[in-house]
Amino acid sequence: MERKQEKLFYIFNFGLTIFMSIPLFFAYIHKKDTTIFPLAQMLYPAFGVMMARVLTKGSPKKIFYPYLFGTILVILGTLSIFFTDSISLNLFSQGVIIVLSLYIIFQVRMLYKIDSKELYRSGLHLGHIKKGIPWVLFFASMIFLRFVFGHLLIGTMDEFIDILKSPRTLFLILLLPINFILSWIPFFGEEYGWRYFLQPILQKKFGMKKGILLLGCIWGIWHLPLNLMFYNSPDQGLLSVLTQFITCIGYGIFFGFLYQKTDSIWIVSFLHYMNNNLAVLLSGKGPEALQNNVYTWGEVGLHGLITFVFFGGFLLAKEFQGRNTLPTMEERLEYRRAP
Repeated sequence: MERKQEKLFYIFNFGLTIFMSIPLFFAYIHKKDTTIFPLAQMLYPAFGVMMARVLTKGSPKKIFYPYLFGTILVILGTLSIFFTDSISLNLFSQGVIIVLSLYIIFQVRMLYKIDSKELYRSGLHLGHIKKGIPWVLFFASMIFLRFVFGHLLIGTMDEFIDILKSPRTLFLILLLPINFILSWIPFFGEEYGWRYFLQPILQKKFGMKKGILLLGCIWGIWHLPLNLMFYNSPDQGLLSVLTQFITCIGYGIFFGFLYQKTDSIWIVSFLHYMNNNLAVLLSGKGPEALQNNVYTWGEVGLHGLITFVFFGGFLLAKEFQGRNTLPTMEERLEYRRAP
């Protein structure tokens, strides 16, 4: 059953990624606003997990079905990019995300009261979330230091200080924990697929360290359409893909470590959310900072050095020694009692 679930996950997750790369290509060459495409793609991993479970073992319908329906709505909205304006589509997709985020939080809360076992089986329990709080602060510090080192090396530290001194920047940073409640679904969408579902499977097959490194590579490959037609241009292909692999392997080590430590999909989803949002806020450019980036070999090398200095050492942590302590989805479903 586990092998069937894994195949279904790949089919739905990567199938949607490949299928949606076709309209992304045409939108890109016709110079359409493609900002809705990354949002949609973030939903695919959890969509794959939920479809795999629905088709094999059933599911918590009040959580999985709304998520599946919401993902389809966002996909349909994305496909309509050729027929309507991007502002309306982005408002529509953001509305779907907000409604879905609030609704599923409500349903998770209700499930805590009536069936906490199902929350554990579905990987939606809080886990040891308190253990993760210091590591969230550590991760935020590493993101900040990455920007500091980058600006110091290119001599633009004054610009970075101006960004930090901006009341708008400080206000939006303080709002991050509150805003997470309204926009957590896309980040959960990725982490539910990569951490909850695929990480335990790969570690069970290939070992703790090889499994987490392989997961980082798969995560990097999955970003390929966005690397070539959103984050960067096709002529930046090799540099863009290499940068993405460095990021996904380095972050995959740290995210995997923290998930192993806490067994909490919520804490790694918040890390993912914080990374994406701080990258935008600290750049001072707004959301457009994510698009059409141009890299040099020196910048990619520096990114690799900083990433692996900050996060590579976690591969030696005790959480990656010995046998896997986190069950796969199929193993969770066999548990009769939540721990």
